[in-house]
Amino acid sequence: MKEGTILIIDNDIGSNDIAENFLNQAGYETFACKIALDGIKIIKEKFNEIILVLLEPSLKNSTLLIKTIKENKRYAHIKLIIYLSKTIKLMDYEDPINYFKF
Repeated sequence: MKEGTILIIDNDIGSNDIAENFLNQAGYETFACKIALDGIKIIKEKFNEIILVLLEPSLKNSTLLIKTIKENKRYAHIKLIIYLSKTIKLMDYEDPINYFKF
């Protein structure tokens, strides 16, 4: 029996594949896409099934996806995990703690 459905949004195919394999083995159904706008479409179509979204925040339109989930009551049950699939050098940014603040 499936534990629920998780949407993975990352433009790195390798990261998507690793997450999908791990989550499928743990009993979760998964959808994966590389573009935040595609993620929004999937959420609109499958919101009853999706329990969690894993999002790489540096993607174009990721803030729109976050806003879509947070502002729509139909999506209130969907949890959101924001993660970085790439290593950023803290010295490259003046304020690394707030760089990805939404």
